[in-house]
Amino acid sequence: VVQLATGQPQGRHALAKQVQNLRRRLPPLSREVIRMGFRTIYQHEMGLLFHHGKLVETLPPGRRWIGGFGKRLFKLDTRIQSSMVGGQEVLTKDGGTAKLSVIVAFRVTDGTKYYLAGGIQQLRSANSEIVASAASPEVQIHQSVQVLMRDYAASHTLIELLEDRKALGEAIKPELVQRLTDFGLSLELLEVLDIQVSGGLRAAY
Repeated sequence: VVQLATGQPQGRHALAKQVQNLRRRLPPLSREVIRMGFRTIYQHEMGLLFHHGKLVETLPPGRRWIGGFGKRLFKLDTRIQSSMVGGQEVLTKDGGTAKLSVIVAFRVTDGTKYYLAGGIQQLRSANSEIVASAASPEVQIHQSVQVLMRDYAASHTLIELLEDRKALGEAIKPELVQRLTDFGLSLELLEVLDIQVSGGLRAAY
């Protein structure tokens, strides 16, 4: 039950009717201002609402009223995105060298953490909306994967690396999940695509 300025309790249908009547009585300019205050957050998006530069609310998909001075809406794409960490050269426990290529798929799950981690940097303005991509955390993801692969290779021989590439992904996955969680992201896929060694080492092994 909602109570209007008249002081009388109103049901949902009565309220909707009164709001519709109020809209009809408003001048065209006021109706346009109200219309422009509504924003649609689509199913694959997450909204971050800022008021005077302060993050005040995370908004789920749907049509939202964002009117008011000093408010700005950031829309994050929450669909799965992928990035390849390729050609990472590592040194193994027995002094061998190899180049590793890994594919990582991720998506935004926590808008606040994502923002605080510096995720909202590449922006495209659309009226008072700002659409943000998950491009900037790719640098952090690449660095995390590179460090984890380097540490794993340093504790294994080259033959161990070549014989069981799945073990690499399984070993670094828990730590990578935690690091991505700190960025407001979830890990959807981690797969070792290729392990390359030089021609001489390939013949030896």
